[in-house]
Amino acid sequence: MSKSTQRREKKLAQDLRNLAVSNPARFTQEWETMLRYWTLEAIRRGQLLRQEPASGDIASRQLPVFGILKKAERLLALCGPEAEQLVGARTRELLNHDCGKAFALAVDPNMYHLSVKLHEPKPRKMKAARTNPSTSTKGE
Repeated sequence: MSKSTQRREKKLAQDLRNLAVSNPARFTQEWETMLRYWTLEAIRRGQLLRQEPASGDIASRQLPVFGILKKAERLLALCGPEAEQLVGARTRELLNHDCGKAFALAVDPNMYHLSVKLHEPKPRKMKAARTNPSTSTKGE
């Protein structure tokens, strides 16, 4: 990461830290906006990975899907404990899911559907009770 990128991250983290302390509702709103953009970026990186997985495309190697999660955690750590309490758990949960989904869809589109379907109960078909007169009891 370049020095200018580090400076931008530190400046953003300082602004977000101040916002988390002074106006938590506004901070949460700003963070949710960033989460939406990070989710879209994870999808984009997954699509890049799907387009050229065998050729080792330079763009897909330089932009790993789970790099989004690392960036969010790094920024969250720089923002301090106030930000961690407000959005830490949700950020990790959402980005873990979205990055995992983007990666799974890039590797094998059926992989994500398989994991989702395993947790859903399968509907059972009820068999109608058949009455066969030849098998009924003689006492009737």
